[in-house]
Amino acid sequence: MVQGKRPALFWNEAIEYPDSDGKPMADNTIQFDLIVKLHTGLRYLFREREDVLIVSDLLWYPVEGHPEICTAPDVMVAFGRPAGDRRSYRQWEEGDTPPQIVIEVLSSSNRVSEMLRKLRFFETYGVEEFYILDPYTPGIELFVREGGILVPVEVSQSWTVARLGITFKIEDKNIAIYDTGGQAFLSPADIKAREVEQRLEADLQRQLAAEQRLIADEQRMLADEQRMLADEQRMLADEQRMLAEQERAARLQAEAEIERLRRLLDK
Repeated sequence: MVQGKRPALFWNEAIEYPDSDGKPMADNTIQFDLIVKLHTGLRYLFREREDVLIVSDLLWYPVEGHPEICTAPDVMVAFGRPAGDRRSYRQWEEGDTPPQIVIEVLSSSNRVSEMLRKLRFFETYGVEEFYILDPYTPGIELFVREGGILVPVEVSQSWTVARLGITFKIEDKNIAIYDTGGQAFLSPADIKAREVEQRLEADLQRQLAAEQRLIADEQRMLADEQRMLADEQRMLADEQRMLAEQERAARLQAEAEIERLRRLLDK
């Protein structure tokens, strides 16, 4: 198996990298539902991360110039790569970054030889953790990179994928998936409903904030009016005091004049 890039002398710019291998994503609803739940749940979990690529059934080409070297994992996660759409994952265009985590969901038609072939592929091209989920038994197999190879790790009834922040659990003859908060992965319909609910809640919060700002503005206007009224009342009180003082002065002056006239008459 060829690794690395072809010498420039042999490079052919007309090489095509197909976007599909012509194989179905899943053989049955059991396999399909688990793949979709994983994909949508992880996308939702990492929805605020722009540096995590999560894709399903996407052809991964690890070697430039060799379109025959490819595979399409059920779910793969590449940290350090921009989230977004891809026609395929061409590793040399992705900073030569292989997906760190790959998850395969078994179908009823999968053979041991096929999983061994994929194991060797992932081992050769840099995958750090390889999960095989069997929704029928059910069961979980895990291979972790140690010393350049993927070695099996014993998994009991549950296993936490630390890098993803999720936990697989065997419950009621099914594989359940939980996030770090203990919340079970939702179906795509439930995720859509939650997103709608969150948007409505966000709209309600924005409306409430706008109303609170309006109330605060009205309260400031009222406070300004009250200060203006208080100033007017102080000015009126000052004017009234001035008038009272003027009246008192005029009265005292009048009384003094009357007293002067009385003295004149008394002479």
